[in-house]
Amino acid sequence: MTDTKLRARNRQLVTDLLAANEELKIINDRLNEIVDERFKEALLKSRALHGIQNVVDALPVRFVGADGYGMIVQCNALGSEMLRVDRKDLIGSDLSTVFPLNLVQSIVRLRDNSCGKCFVELPSGRCCAHLTRIDHGDQKAIVIAFLKDNDHPEVEYE
Repeated sequence: MTDTKLRARNRQLVTDLLAANEELKIINDRLNEIVDERFKEALLKSRALHGIQNVVDALPVRFVGADGYGMIVQCNALGSEMLRVDRKDLIGSDLSTVFPLNLVQSIVRLRDNSCGKCFVELPSGRCCAHLTRIDHGDQKAIVIAFLKDNDHPEVEYE
């Protein structure tokens, strides 16, 4: 190749390299925008979940929530105390490994969006389990609220 052709080829390669670098900068900027959006979304969801956990903990009822397959995904402080198991040890457990057979059978008998109740003997004593199966499209859940004989659901209003 002649000297002139080499210089022309070199100029073309430099031009191509600058164009490729500019394109990469645009792609990198867009990726950074996407990462920032996803981070903000994840942070918002994390704050929402934390807020929901605070609300659930403030409920004056013992509560355990499971996904549609029976894996415990939520439990408030009163529910954890009632079972005498630390919440972190409950989350991820199967209902059948935590609760008596009659409670699990009552849950299995529930159909889409229905309620039921049964009496169970738990480490903290005998109580009534109020069961709800929720089935809305791909959202499936099992909610269990426990009331003991000495619980008084009556509320006094000012």
